[in-house]
Amino acid sequence: MEDGVCVACIGTAGWTNELGATCDAIDETGCNDRPVNGQSSNQACCLCKGGHKSPTPFKYPDTRFVVGAAVDLAPTPRTAKRYSLNADCGFAAHNLTMDGETGKIHYIASRDKPTKPFSIQCEVTAHQGVGLVQTSKVSVAVDFLTYGTSALIFSPTVQSFSLTTSGGEWKDYSMVCAPEAPWLSISNSGHLSASSGSRGAITEAESGDGDYVGMDGAVCVVSGYQKEGGQFLKRSSTFVAVQPKPWPGLSYESNYLEVVVGEEVKPLKPRIPLGYEESVGGLRPSSFQVSCIVDGDWAGDGRPAPNWSFDSIWGVGLLGSHEILEVQPDGTISIAPGESMAKLFDEVLADNLQRKSVLLSCGVWGSFPGSDFPALHTPLMIRIKDSVCWISESFKGSVVSETQVLQESQCRNTCRMSKKCSHFTWGEDRTSAPGPHAVFPRCCGSRTLEGWVAGQVTVDLERGIASRFCAG
Repeated sequence: MEDGVCVACIGTAGWTNELGATCDAIDETGCNDRPVNGQSSNQACCLCKGGHKSPTPFKYPDTRFVVGAAVDLAPTPRTAKRYSLNADCGFAAHNLTMDGETGKIHYIASRDKPTKPFSIQCEVTAHQGVGLVQTSKVSVAVDFLTYGTSALIFSPTVQSFSLTTSGGEWKDYSMVCAPEAPWLSISNSGHLSASSGSRGAITEAESGDGDYVGMDGAVCVVSGYQKEGGQFLKRSSTFVAVQPKPWPGLSYESNYLEVVVGEEVKPLKPRIPLGYEESVGGLRPSSFQVSCIVDGDWAGDGRPAPNWSFDSIWGVGLLGSHEILEVQPDGTISIAPGESMAKLFDEVLADNLQRKSVLLSCGVWGSFPGSDFPALHTPLMIRIKDSVCWISESFKGSVVSETQVLQESQCRNTCRMSKKCSHFTWGEDRTSAPGPHAVFPRCCGSRTLEGWVAGQVTVDLERGIASRFCAG
C-alpha cells in the first residue's frame, strides 16, 4: 500500500543493511538514506517506498451485449485512479463513454442507445503513478442476438449456453459451423448444447480470459428471424466454440533437487501428459504459483524462519529478500539461489563438520484462468546447501586484522566475503568505564598459523581458494 493505493513492488534481491537485515526484516524505523552496498533502504525496500515497482496488469471481461441493453464494463483489477483512451477510439460515435477515474465503460445517460449492432476496439491505459502505466485492449460488441461472449468455452461443468436476444418476436434458429461440429446442437429456442463426438479444431481463439491455440472447436454463425414492422428479418451472430482438453495432472522431471548457493541447476520443465500435446488439443496451465515452507528449526535456536513470498507479476520466489527461483509463463522453473543467501546461512547454527543446508517443502500450482477447470498441483522439495563448510579448529596463531561488528553471524559473513580470510575467531573485550563494563564483540580474521612455512601458503585471489602445506 502506497499513498492509499496498492502498488506491485519487489525489494532489491539480496540487499541487506549494515546489520545484515534484509528488506523483509526491517521496520519503518530502518528506512533511511544511508547507502549499504550502493543502495539505501529507501532505494532498495518496498516498505521504504523503494524497490522495483511495476504496473499491475488488468483486463476487461469478454462480454457481448444485445441491442438496447445497458453496457457495463469495468477493469479487473482496478488499481489506478486515472484512465485514458487512445486518440482514435470511436466510443463517442456510438454514444459510449468512459469514466476517467474508474475506467468503467457505459452509454452516455443523456443519449439514446444505438439501434443497430456494432463492434469497436479501443486501448485503455491505467495511470497508477509516475512511470507506472499499463495498457489493455477492450472490445465493445453489440448485436441482435448473442451468447454473452465471443468465445464459448465448454468444460465438464459447462455444457450449454443460453441465447440472449433483443426485444420482439423470434423464430427459426439455425447454426452453421466450420470445421464441422457434430458435437454442437441448437434447440428451437436457440439454446446451445455440447456432446461428445468427432471434432475439428481451430488455429486460435482469443477471449478476455486467455488464448486457446489448436483446441478442438469451430467458428459458428447462429441465425434467427426477428419480427420487425410486420415482417421477419434474418439476424446473425458469429462466435467461436471451444472444447479444450486441460491437462489431467501436473508433474516435473524431478520432484527433489539439491543446489549450492551461487549455482544454478538445469531448469525443470513440466511434463506434457501423453495425449495432451497442443497438436491434439491439449491445454496446459497458463498461470503458475509456488508456495514453500522451511522444514525444521531454521536457526537451531527457535528463531522463526525467513518468510517465503512469490511475486506473480515477476514470477520470482524469494526466501526473505533472497531470490531462490523463477517461473516462466510455460511453467518452467529455474532454481538459482543467489550468493547473497550466504548471509542467511551465516545466521544458522550447525554442528561441527556439518554442512549447512535448508530444505524447502514447496507446492507448485498450475491454473487455467477464466475457466472452471480445477487447478493442478505437484510437490517439489528443494535442498539448498551452503557453499562453505565451517570447521572448528584449535591452534596457536596471531591476529592480522580486526573488524568491529555486533553479531557473530556478521563476523562469519565478513570472513566468507574476504578472499584473504581463512579463519576467524569471536570473542569479547571488556573496557573499564564509569559504571558497568561495556561489552564489545570482536571479529578477528585472516590468521597466520604457527608452524606454516612462509612461501608454502598460496592464495588464488580469483577463486578465493587457499592451498595450505604444513612443514615437517
